[in-house]
Amino acid sequence: SIMINEGANLGSNGIANNSNIGTFIVNESVSYNGNGNDRITQALEVAKGKTLTIGNSGTLYFNSTTNGTIDNAGTIAGNLSNVSNSTLGTFINSGTINGNINNEGTITSIDNSGVITGEIVSGSNGQTSQIDKIINTGTIGTAKTKVATFKTLVASNQDASSNFSDAISLNTITTTEISNGGLINGNIRVKGQSDIQELNNTNTIDGCIILEGGRIGNINNTNG
Repeated sequence: SIMINEGANLGSNGIANNSNIGTFIVNESVSYNGNGNDRITQALEVAKGKTLTIGNSGTLYFNSTTNGTIDNAGTIAGNLSNVSNSTLGTFINSGTINGNINNEGTITSIDNSGVITGEIVSGSNGQTSQIDKIINTGTIGTAKTKVATFKTLVASNQDASSNFSDAISLNTITTTEISNGGLINGNIRVKGQSDIQELNNTNTIDGCIILEGGRIGNINNTNG
């Protein structure tokens, strides 16, 4: 395990990891560089007001055989990837993740009250993957066209969905619930054999809900 205490200074090179780190606790801003074979195997915590900058490929990888955890209250500058057969029991973001979240394993819950600027992707290559719940009261995704353009495209029978980036793209087994009480700034795309049992929206989905061969049990839009 590695703990970076507040006030610590590791210089511009920061941490280089070519193997496994169990628990990685970031209480001071630091850079992290892996070689593609690097893994976090238990937990990642980033403190409020601190930044973890992921270098090289821009991705930090998890491979947890038990219920691993991510708790970000600060800023993660880079992508996060949960690899095949890895299990993340808790994924909490109350800060900012400037990148994508890619899942090839199992994530019990993604609870976002902060900002995820990229896309949440699960099972992109058709592998067995699972996200049980996505609960959003913050913001997921950033790129979209203007609403005026969107309305014009709908009126002229063009494909409006292609003018929005995906904020959530699932090719998973079963997702019990997607619950949005914040802003999903882009498309929610459900494909393959995915089974989304509930999609509940009480705020804003500023994109399209796209079904590509999967299933959505119920879509509930309440004052959203």
